[in-house]
Amino acid sequence: INGPGNNSVAGGVAVIDPESMKVEKTFTISHDSCAGPQGMALGPENQILLGCNGASGDGQHSTVIINEHSGAIVAVLNNESGADEVWFNERDGQYFLARSSAFGPNQLLGVVDAFGHREDQSVPIAKSATINTHSVAVEPDGNQVYVPIPGANAAFPAGASTVCSSVGGYDTQGCIAVFTTKHDDRSRVAHEREEDEHQE
Repeated sequence: INGPGNNSVAGGVAVIDPESMKVEKTFTISHDSCAGPQGMALGPENQILLGCNGASGDGQHSTVIINEHSGAIVAVLNNESGADEVWFNERDGQYFLARSSAFGPNQLLGVVDAFGHREDQSVPIAKSATINTHSVAVEPDGNQVYVPIPGANAAFPAGASTVCSSVGGYDTQGCIAVFTTKHDDRSRVAHEREEDEHQE
C-alpha cells in the first residue's frame, strides 16, 4: 500500500482476515529498503517477496523479503527494484520479478534464489521506455516463465523488446517470451512448506 514510491512515505502490507474481511494489522515497510511495494509472492520459510517499484532510500534500488507473520525484513536485495508483478516458482525455488522500472538501459526479468537470498540472473527483456513489460507468470511443472512484451506505439515505432525478434518474432508486434529455468529444487521447497502447518 501507499502508492508508487516516488516520495519518502513508507509503504506497507495489509493483513486481512479472510472471514471478517477486515484489516487485522499492517506491516510498515521501510522506504529505505523498499519504495512503492506493489507486488507480492509467497515463498518458502514464511517468506514474502515484495515487488518494490521505486528507487529505495538506501540508494541501492532495493527490494525486500519479509517474514509473513511479523513483517520483519528477512533480506534486502540490492539492485532488484522496479518490479510491478513478482512470482515464486515452488519447483525451482526461485522468485521472478518483472522489473519494468529497473534502473538502467533495460527492463529486466529478475531471478532471485529464495533460499540464498541473492540474484541468480537478470535477463534484459525490453529497452527502458514508456512501453512497459511488467507481468510475469510461472508454470511450475514445466519450469516455464511467461513474460508478455508489448509491441510498438507512437513514441517507439520499432518497439522496445530485446528478445522478440531474436527468436523469430517481431519487436514491433510484441510477443510472449517463454523462458525455461535450469534447475529443480521442488523437494526442498516441499520440505520447507511441510514444516509450517500454517502454510497452504
